[in-house]
Amino acid sequence: MLLLEADAADPVGGEAAARKAYELARHDDDRDLELCALSQIGAKLIEQGRVSEGVRYLDEAMVGSLGGEGVHRDTVVFTSCTTMISCTSCAEFERAVQWIRTTDRYARRYGSPFLYVECRTLCGEILIALGDWVQAEEELEAALAGLRLDQGRLEEAERLVAGLEDQPVAVEAIARIQLRRGRAATAEANGARLCGQALWANGDDEAALAHLDTALSAFTHLGMPLEVARTRLLAADVHRARAPEVAIDEARAALRACDALGASHDAETAPPACCAVSARGHPAAAPGGSST
Repeated sequence: MLLLEADAADPVGGEAAARKAYELARHDDDRDLELCALSQIGAKLIEQGRVSEGVRYLDEAMVGSLGGEGVHRDTVVFTSCTTMISCTSCAEFERAVQWIRTTDRYARRYGSPFLYVECRTLCGEILIALGDWVQAEEELEAALAGLRLDQGRLEEAERLVAGLEDQPVAVEAIARIQLRRGRAATAEANGARLCGQALWANGDDEAALAHLDTALSAFTHLGMPLEVARTRLLAADVHRARAPEVAIDEARAALRACDALGASHDAETAPPACCAVSARGHPAAAPGGSST
């Protein structure tokens, strides 16, 4: 409630409310609220013209959230969007670019943290300025698809995300479309996979694997081989530290499927567990050497 109050208030009053939220979070040992409050403090300081002071708070919140100090993925979304909006409002474009690049690895694994239409649009505009046309187009199309869904224009939303099925940036919009179309089983399978990703990010490997197994079974039953392969790639990454041999087996199965389906993008963006396996299931050659 204090963060909502801070967001709605004038810059000075908003800063005060955000600082109250921060103190409450510290008292309750709520790191997620603490990171969100830090981000909001930074935003309100920038609104007051105290830019150099404000961006330090934004940076601290981003480092903490992307570093996994919070429990909830929403914390990354909140801090990322607040940072994007605040940095562009005070012409801190270089800092905005740095944070977009820093979130690239996060986005490849969990999807874009810039989920709100405003910050996703700003992100797209900055990517255009950087010359990253492909990612910019994906961000802007996903943002517009979300807007069209809110307006009830389902067919337009579907056209916007067509061809983005393998892109994390479009996951949320696609899931919403599937539910609107009555394809609950597909949406449920995607939801199980997303839960698996989130649980793994929070360090709960066992629960993550259970959800990924649920997703794998569902996609297999639905006859969706590419989604089966993508789920196996995720499972391989979860198994990487705990069971390397299992990780390699999962990776081989997934990469063979990707190869057979012509899904080169999925193979190219495969997680680290798959790097030692070629697309046809053989150990990849080490740099400067041959495979054994």
